[in-house]
Amino acid sequence: MVFKEQYHIENNQLLRPPQREGWQSIRDHYRGSKPERFSGVILPVGCGKSGLIAITPYALSASRVLVITPGTRIRDQLGEDMKSSSPSKFYDKCNVLGTGSGHPETVVVASGSVNHDDIANADLVISNIQQIAGEENRWLDEFGDDL
Repeated sequence: MVFKEQYHIENNQLLRPPQREGWQSIRDHYRGSKPERFSGVILPVGCGKSGLIAITPYALSASRVLVITPGTRIRDQLGEDMKSSSPSKFYDKCNVLGTGSGHPETVVVASGSVNHDDIANADLVISNIQQIAGEENRWLDEFGDDL
């Protein structure tokens, strides 16, 4: 899986110090003997939360990742930062992925622009809370714990 492939995070000077430190904290937390399933990281404005979200799956050697945002604006911003087809893709801008490593297949859950197969085959799924908690939740319930 793509999140287990070669990456350059720990000493990557293109990443901001809070991003590297946050990644290390997440990695260390989940390497612990009995880590809590859920955890939170708080970063001040302008410290690179989007970037930390992009590199977190590598701290966990994740298989698949679901990112839930508070609204559509942040959802769309994260999608632009993480899609391999985006000109502003974070992974290339910060040289996170090693040569030969593939980009995570990223899909943004938005009504009318995504289908079941897109979500089923994505490594990274980005949704806003309304898509999974509100009346619009017609996608993610189908996947249960597979996402």
